[in-house]
Amino acid sequence: MSKSKKSETILFGILIIIIALFFLPINDSNAKESDYTGKAIYNTLFNEQKQAYWDCFKLNKCSELLTAKMNKEYRECSLSCNKQAETATANIWCEDSDKGDTFFEKGIVKSNIYLSGKEDSCYTFPVSGKTYLLEGRCANNKYQYLQKNCAEVGKDYVCKEGVCKLKNTIFNGDGEYLVEEGDSLVANNGVTIKPVKFLDSWLVTILFDVYVGNEKINLHPVRFSPTKDATYLIDHAVKLNIILKEGNKVKLSIESVEDGPVKSCIDLYNYCKSFGFSESTCSRAYCPTKGVDTEVKLEKGNIVLFVDKEYKSYGEYLLDQAFYCNNELKKYLTVKPVFDTIYVKALLSDS
Repeated sequence: MSKSKKSETILFGILIIIIALFFLPINDSNAKESDYTGKAIYNTLFNEQKQAYWDCFKLNKCSELLTAKMNKEYRECSLSCNKQAETATANIWCEDSDKGDTFFEKGIVKSNIYLSGKEDSCYTFPVSGKTYLLEGRCANNKYQYLQKNCAEVGKDYVCKEGVCKLKNTIFNGDGEYLVEEGDSLVANNGVTIKPVKFLDSWLVTILFDVYVGNEKINLHPVRFSPTKDATYLIDHAVKLNIILKEGNKVKLSIESVEDGPVKSCIDLYNYCKSFGFSESTCSRAYCPTKGVDTEVKLEKGNIVLFVDKEYKSYGEYLLDQAFYCNNELKKYLTVKPVFDTIYVKALLSDS
C-alpha cells in the first residue's frame, strides 16, 4: 500500500470514531458534564462540603489512582466523592437553646462541630479590661457569637456567668443565699447586709456594711472571720452565718432577731436600749451620722459632732478642736481624709 493510501485509511478511521462518539446515546436526561468528564465541581461546594470531599478523597486513595495513571478509576473515585460531598449538608446542623439573641438567659449552642455545645460566656479583654457577653447563635446552620456590651442593655447591667445582670443582686427575706461582693441581703425586718469584700484567708472572711432603708449605719465595713458555726449578731437585730465559700461567692444565711419593721437607725437604738444597754453604748453603736433623742447636733465647716444635750458646751469646745485639726493640721497627714464630711461622736467616760 502506498504511503498516501495508508494516510487516507488512518484519517478515515479517525473520522468514523468521532462520528460514532457524537451519536453515542446518553440515557440519563439529567446527566451533567462532570458525570462524563469525571471532574468534581469543587468550586460550587460549601466549606463543609469541600471538607467532606477531601475526607472521601483521602479515605478512598483517589490520589494514588492518579499517580498510577489509572485515569478511569481516578475519574470514578473523584466523581463518587463529589456526589457524597453534595449531600454532606444533611449532616450539618445547629441548635441554640435560648433561640437567638437573649441576653438575660444563658444558652448553649450545639452543632455538628460542637457536639457538647458552647455556652454563652463573659470575656474580659486583657488590654482594655472591658468585659463583654459572648452570646452564641446559629447562622446558616453554623455556630456564631455576638459580642455584647451589657451596659447597652441598661446602665446598671454587667456580664455575669454568661448573661447580662444587674451589677448587684438583691435577695429579699430570711434564708440562705449564694452571694457576690456588692449583693444585698434584706432580712424580714428590713435590715440590709451588703458584703463589700471577700478576703483570701484560711477562714472565710468578709467585710460588710449594714443599712436600714437607704441609710448606712456603720462608718467602716464590719469584719467577720467566723469559726465553724459561728454567728455574727448584727446590732441586736439580725443573725448572720457564713456557711461556705464557692469560688468568688460565699453562701450566707440571714435571720431576723427583732421582728421589726426596722425603718431607721433610731429603731435600732431603741431596740438596743430595750435589752438594758446604756444610752451611751447604744448611741455609740447606732446612728453615727444622725443624733439620737438625747444628743444635740453641732456643725462647723465639714465637721458634724453629736454630744449629749447636757454637755453641749463641752461639745462646742471639742468641735473647735476637731475643726482646727482637720483644716490646719491636715497638710501634715501622709494619708488624706477620704470623706467630705467628718462625723464625730462625743461620749462621756466613766470618770
